[in-house]
Formats: sequence, C-alpha cells, structure tokens
Amino acid sequence: FRPAEGELADCVLVVGVSRPKLAAALLSVTLLSLFLTFHVLYDSALYSIQAASMASAASESRKLLANQETNSRSISHPMALRKRMRPPRQPRPARRLPQALIIGVRKCGTRALLEMLYLHPMVQKASGEVHFFDRDENYSLGLEWYRSKMPLSFKGQITIEKSPSYFVTPEVPERVRAMNSSVRLLLIVREPVTRAISDYTQLRSRATPSAPAQLITPGQPVPDAAKPFEHLAISPDGSINIAYRYGKLNINLISTESEYSIKAHNHHPP
Repeated sequence: FRPAEGELADCVLVVGVSRPKLAAALLSVTLLSLFLTFHVLYDSALYSIQAASMASAASESRKLLANQETNSRSISHPMALRKRMRPPRQPRPARRLPQALIIGVRKCGTRALLEMLYLHPMVQKASGEVHFFDRDENYSLGLEWYRSKMPLSFKGQITIEKSPSYFVTPEVPERVRAMNSSVRLLLIVREPVTRAISDYTQLRSRATPSAPAQLITPGQPVPDAAKPFEHLAISPDGSINIAYRYGKLNINLISTESEYSIKAHNHHPP
C-alpha cells in the first residue's frame, strides 16, 4: 500500500491467513512436539533399563567369581575332601524269567511262531526247548537254574521260552502258576488229522532203520516207527486209539467228524 501524501512512513504489507490453514499449522506443530517428547521419554527409559541389566549382570559376575575363588581355595586345601565324579550308569542286560511261554501244540508251527516274534527288537528268546516245567529232573533244579537258561535282556524287553510238551503234561499248569501267575501263554493249533500225520512222519524220520522182517524173531515187540500210521491211530474197533502217544494231543482237538477223516487217510496213506 502506498502511504498517504505527505507521510514519510514505509509501506506495511499485511498477509491474510485463512482459519483452516492456521488450524492445520497449529495441529502439525502440536503433533511434532508430542512426537519429540515421547521419543525423548522412550530413549530415557530404554537407557535406564539397559543400565539396570548391565549392573545386575556385573553383580552376578562378581558373585560367581567370588564363589569360584572360594571353591578353589577349599579344594586346594590339603585337608579338603574332594567329591568323586561318577559317570552315569549305563543299562546292563540280565537274565530274567520268561514273561511268555509257547506251550504248543507240537507240529503246529511253534518254531515259526517263535522266530517271527523274535524279529521284534523288544523280544528275546531262549536258544532251545528248556523243558523245565514238564521234566521232573529239570524242575527239581529250581528257578535259578531255569533263569540261567534264559537269554540276556534289557529292562522292558520280553523273554519267551518254547516247549511244546507243556501242553500235554498235567503238572505244567500248577508249576507255571507258582512261578508267575500273570505269565502269557501262547498256543498255536492246527487241523488235528494233519497234525497227527506230521507228528508220525517226524517219528519215522528220526527212528533208526529197523531190522529186516526175516531177522525179527516171533514175539519181539515191533517199534512204533515200524508200524503204519493207521495201526497206531485207529483201534481195531474203528475208534481213535487214545493210548497212542502222539494221539493224546488230539483227544480234545479231534471231533467225531475227524475220526472219519482219519479213516479216509487209511485208504490214501501219505
């Protein structure tokens, strides 16, 4: 603006500012001041926390060094008793009484069953048929003798022993119960007639060759291995010969229909 005539004052420039722009400027200044204030407070708090943690760590280090010096002094003392450092004990195998028994039946695959179970890493088996419960001479030796026949096993493993004759020996159940009433009994069965014939075949294969018929004197008893199967398993009246050694296994397994099956085998011997 130009001054009035005759006045020597300088020109004055007045800049007008609208209200919305002024409010925006004030808000920006306020936010900036708040940000700077919080930033200063945050840095101050973080510095205080770091300083406190460093002081605590330094204090713990001093205590640890002091304890180590005290221990070293006490150990280095000639009258101090030093503790022996023992390594952790390793598990050791031991011979344990069996937790499971394969009790039979003879010629039904008991060996195959045992070998299949032995494939599991938690199963250990006895090397052979111990015949502890069915033979008086072995049972009289006691459980420690029986334990000595078992394999080495770790805690948690299952020891299994197999003796198929346990199934046909009357004294076995009570003897097994006296050892362990919770022992597991494994029984595998087979078609009775086929089992009896397989048993007879094994008997023939293990028997010594018999003398020629002309050398057998009259009245001399003929061994079972030299007799045909049908003469051993079937009585003259056509019933099952219960007295036959290997037929006893079939007393509770062979039904009336199986008797006719045995008779059918007489006409078609294996």
